[in-house]
Amino acid sequence: MKKPLFHLLFVSCTIAAVNLATAQDVNTQPNDEAYTGSSRNTMRVIAFREGEVADELGSIFYEHKGKKAQLDIGIGSLSSSMPMPKGEALALYQQIETPVSGSDQKKTSYRHVGSISLVKGAKAIVLLVIPDDLEKKKIRGRSFKDSKSIHPRETARVFNMSSKVVAIRAGKEALKLPVGETGTIKWKAMAFNSVAYQVAMEGKKKNTWEIIQKAECAAHPKMRTFVFISGTLLENRETITSSTFLDPVSDDDAGDTP
Repeated sequence: MKKPLFHLLFVSCTIAAVNLATAQDVNTQPNDEAYTGSSRNTMRVIAFREGEVADELGSIFYEHKGKKAQLDIGIGSLSSSMPMPKGEALALYQQIETPVSGSDQKKTSYRHVGSISLVKGAKAIVLLVIPDDLEKKKIRGRSFKDSKSIHPRETARVFNMSSKVVAIRAGKEALKLPVGETGTIKWKAMAFNSVAYQVAMEGKKKNTWEIIQKAECAAHPKMRTFVFISGTLLENRETITSSTFLDPVSDDDAGDTP
């Protein structure tokens, strides 16, 4: 189903998109920098697969205080909080165990599989894209600041991880997101604590939009929502889908949930 004009699908909407590469400079408060370099700096991780992954991902590790620490990776939702490594990059490693000749023991080594630039701040969210062949390709991703001021209750933070320009509408609110960008949209629960929304992608013809998904998800006045729009490559064709999940916001926390 295609609509000839964008304003017919998204009427009287304010479009607000933030580039992931500069997300650390947007909507920040002075105290967002207060914990830089302290032990309170934490990160939460979510991963998406790029196409069909033939091999198991296995355990992924990162450098923390001079040692390899296992990375808690969320699939479909954010992981628990982990200490953020010092420095400007999150170096990722895959653990490899090699049999020792003439022994039942195995030798453990680590192969570098990617590096993600880290934003400065007390709390960060890290998005990882796992390649279809980890032997030949690196894990890629981005990080961005997260705080209650950036992403409050009854708000959805939407990420366009696909290769298409997309738009999302919830009630009278709408948001257009170019490739690789993120933005926020009001996400207030209606009947039965739910929000109905639509996802559309830019059509082949100018000023046309194709609705690709109509969905409904749970919502709560004391929670915020994450919406990830991602594309999966299957036989060189991209299937675009969205996934949502709720995240509580504490009254006494300067950033996110602990």
